[in-house]
Amino acid sequence: MNTTPCKHTVFLSDEFNKCIIQHLAVTAYHPTSTCRMGSTIDKNSVVDPELRVKGIEMLRVVYAAVMP
Repeated sequence: MNTTPCKHTVFLSDEFNKCIIQHLAVTAYHPTSTCRMGSTIDKNSVVDPELRVKGIEMLRVVYAAVMP
């Protein structure tokens, strides 16, 4: 039993599972821009323009919800 886009792989192998995820995974609902980006003096922002989290040293955010 193999799924159409991944017939070239062995069913339930790591390669098969990776292929299934790449071809069949979808998102349902994902809000964006939930974390405010702003200047270092903007008290309402969570991260600065270089994605450094304010108030926590050596922590950066790499996430699509952080938008200018």
